[in-house]
Amino acid sequence: MSVGAETTAVATVVAVAVTVVAVVATVVAVTVEAVSAVAVAAVDDATKSSNKTSLSAGAFSSPALNFFFIFIYFDCSVSLIRVDENWDTMTRLSERESYTLVPIGYVRRPDQGMPSLVIYEDYCPALLNVDRFSHLIVLWWISGRDNLSDRSTVVVIPRGGRIPEVSGVFSCRSPARPNPIGHSVVKIISVDMESCTVTIDQIDANNDSPIIDMKPYLPSSDRVDNAVVAPWFTELKQRYSSTEK
Repeated sequence: MSVGAETTAVATVVAVAVTVVAVVATVVAVTVEAVSAVAVAAVDDATKSSNKTSLSAGAFSSPALNFFFIFIYFDCSVSLIRVDENWDTMTRLSERESYTLVPIGYVRRPDQGMPSLVIYEDYCPALLNVDRFSHLIVLWWISGRDNLSDRSTVVVIPRGGRIPEVSGVFSCRSPARPNPIGHSVVKIISVDMESCTVTIDQIDANNDSPIIDMKPYLPSSDRVDNAVVAPWFTELKQRYSSTEK
């Protein structure tokens, strides 16, 4: 075989190889796009359907989606499904109306002693008559979860995976959620107007967590007798009530 013929043969092989690679890449891209579309549709159907209370891998009929869901399950561990950036999350969020939250203080958790709510001086007068109540409802910012990954999480396994049931973040207390707002009912130990500090018995927030708001606990509206909760909450110890379940 002449040099010219060999060169032509090599060029032909290279051209065929490039064509094969291009075809494979196209197939992979189409497959990924199709699986993603099915995943989005299935999640939308599952969350919009009134006769479904949870998502599970078995609930999906598509083998491709089952693979997709299992991949997310093992990849994200507790946080199973996130509103991914590839689904134009930031575009949709930027189109929605936003609001400004101004912290009124911060949580102080000393190594020794009780925690306290330190209120900024500008808001100190708002503490007037707080000492006439026994408990407060405190709303605080879960600053450690204020990131795109946690704020895009919409489906999790409640209670750190100890209960193998998939649930939306709006039906559990996961700190990973679209708006990382913490909620705590606390007992008032004392109120010091001079230092703008409310000493309390406990709070789930970390030290220096921003406080968004706090309101007096009112049994007339904040307590519900015979409330029904999901199975993963039935064994939680009652913090301030001695009433039997």
